[in-house]
Amino acid sequence: MRLFCLLLLVSGVAFADLPQHLVFSGGTTRADGDAALASWKRLAPLVDPHVRLAAGFPKVVESASLPGLKPGFFIVVLGQCDSLEAFNVIKAIYPAAYARPVSGAPTLACPTLTTEASITAESASFKTATAVVNAFSVDTDAKDERGFPRREGSVGVVLVHRKTGAVLDTMSLEGSSASTSVGSGPAPEETACSAALTATKDRLVVTRSCRTEARDCGKQSWARVRWTERDLVTVANERFSTQRRETIDEKAECRADWGEQGD
Repeated sequence: MRLFCLLLLVSGVAFADLPQHLVFSGGTTRADGDAALASWKRLAPLVDPHVRLAAGFPKVVESASLPGLKPGFFIVVLGQCDSLEAFNVIKAIYPAAYARPVSGAPTLACPTLTTEASITAESASFKTATAVVNAFSVDTDAKDERGFPRREGSVGVVLVHRKTGAVLDTMSLEGSSASTSVGSGPAPEETACSAALTATKDRLVVTRSCRTEARDCGKQSWARVRWTERDLVTVANERFSTQRRETIDEKAECRADWGEQGD
């Protein structure tokens, strides 16, 4: 199952106004197709919260059976669709997925979005001898337990074999490990965090910088704490490993004017 083979599936120019075959991966043999389906199942826990495939998908098919594709391949198809909105979410999670135009008039079977979250492929990445690490961010508008607006986020990472495209491992860094959240309103505590991703030659670093201001030591007084969390994502034996490092950057005692001035 080699990704470069998949580029030979279609000849000609793809026209944006045509229905599209949505393809995950595959190869030249039935075993390659079955391996790609197993790979999709490893990826599915990251996709399922955001996208629902149509009934009967994914499935392994011979490319010769699909109008518009070059014969000789066994591929995992995710649907046929005239809109790429939901598929673009899958592609942000697994960049090697692709769409190819359908010839003729197929029966459409579109995946659908099941969330209003914003899913974005991240440029931060690193490679091992056999694999590449891809990352994506998920941002969602929500409400806290008091009903006030809250921005929540997470970071997903996918370990992909460099030659075959097989998904080897996945990881989701949720909540305090890699999120962006803001609580606001007339509440006794306000917290704001921002997350950033960087990569070195052997690790992905998720840095979360946070600030909490709390009215916890006097009727009109606020205390402030600033801290930084860093998740270091590395790879060993084709599996992810993560280590948390946390530092307190500032810890200030109560000041009455913080609550009044919003300092």
